[in-house]
Amino acid sequence: MTALLALLLLAPVAHAEETKGDVEYVVVESPFHADETACVVDQDGAACFRAGMGWYSGQGIDKPSKMQAENLFRAGCSFQDVDSCLAAGNMFLKMEAGMLLLMPKGTVSLDMGQAAYFFRAACDLGSLPACGVRGDLLTNPASMLPDPSAVARNLDADLLAARQSYSDGCNEGLELNRLPLPEDDGLTGVDLRSCVRLSELHQAGIGVRKDLKAAAYFLERACWTAGGERYCDAADELAEQAAAIEPSDGKEKPLELDGEGKSDGRKTPSARRFESEETGILSLEKGDKPHRFSIETAWGARWTYAHPQLTPPIAGVKIRVGLTAWFGLLGISLDLGILTDRPFNEELRRYGRVHGSLGPKIALPVPSVLPIPSATWFELGAGGTLGALKLNDDEWGPNYGIRQMVQFVLSSPQDRGPRQWGALRWEQQQDWWPGATGPMHSSQVVVVFGATFGGWGPRWKKLQGAK
Repeated sequence: MTALLALLLLAPVAHAEETKGDVEYVVVESPFHADETACVVDQDGAACFRAGMGWYSGQGIDKPSKMQAENLFRAGCSFQDVDSCLAAGNMFLKMEAGMLLLMPKGTVSLDMGQAAYFFRAACDLGSLPACGVRGDLLTNPASMLPDPSAVARNLDADLLAARQSYSDGCNEGLELNRLPLPEDDGLTGVDLRSCVRLSELHQAGIGVRKDLKAAAYFLERACWTAGGERYCDAADELAEQAAAIEPSDGKEKPLELDGEGKSDGRKTPSARRFESEETGILSLEKGDKPHRFSIETAWGARWTYAHPQLTPPIAGVKIRVGLTAWFGLLGISLDLGILTDRPFNEELRRYGRVHGSLGPKIALPVPSVLPIPSATWFELGAGGTLGALKLNDDEWGPNYGIRQMVQFVLSSPQDRGPRQWGALRWEQQQDWWPGATGPMHSSQVVVVFGATFGGWGPRWKKLQGAK
């Protein structure tokens, strides 16, 4: 079986032999031959979507092919299949299509213009939630980037077009307050997000004239939409506020500019506005939580300095697991470790130690200079240790001490949610035990691997577009 789509959507590859001037082509075997044939020959958009989902999920093939999936979704969308348009648009919002790498910093550039194109097509084909997504893209393209370290291209903010897209999604009707609301069942054919966005735009006067009456109307439509019950009280409050304001004389009022003559008092849209996939404009600065926690494992080398009870000094290995609770840039770390100089030879072992450590940390973000999307920072920490120690032929005895550490951390670029990271750590440690003539000083170099979950983490503000 052959994939006709490989001939029509991808560049053909000429065969080495030619017969009577005709070029033979190399085609790709595909388990989705039937749907691909229907997609290309019959212009069946639903078949394009099915074949695209097969390549996307990798079912029945050695590995998925996002490029094949994108081509099939594009074809399906051109044949007016709404599912194909949505699938193509979502690939851009997941950074699975439309990416360019900008050198020398390795910044990812994402084609948000193509994403808006596919969501507009889906909106025109009747997917009202797609209208709301397109409205978010037009309000601020950067707000829909899946990674804050990436940049948007091929799309500029257009509040007028965004307002129209939200209007399509909310299916508002031609005149305010003219569309009757149901008394029992929720509204159908209405996108909840679009109605809430329209209400917020009219409340704040962003891209439109500030109008609490209109804001209350749109929030009431959200209230009557399935899943929007939580907006009912807010809609009533807005309606009361609108009724309490004296009627306007209907004349256009002049703008009240500030001292520099650059502002009419309206709020400037934030670069990180639309954080909620469902509803509501959430500000990152106000809505995100700084609480997060990290888990880690570490391996490294340790050596001691001259000590009367350890002659000559010893070197060994260190294994550690730990957990850190972070509150913004400050953290509390707890870990457990094992140290020894002969991990696999008990007869020659001179030193063994198990311990736990507890202490504070501080994270200091630094600009990332690597040619890949990443976040970097230094961590400084100190704390006490408590455990058990065995020297030479002595029995295990209690051991306590203090330590200081600094480590350089390289993390995946997300500044919230799950992310992975690695670090190189340098430690200094002082230990005491009963009968010791003085503290034992040691140094350690440790390689750390970990994962972080929760709220925002250390990030150099300039790299995320903050002004």
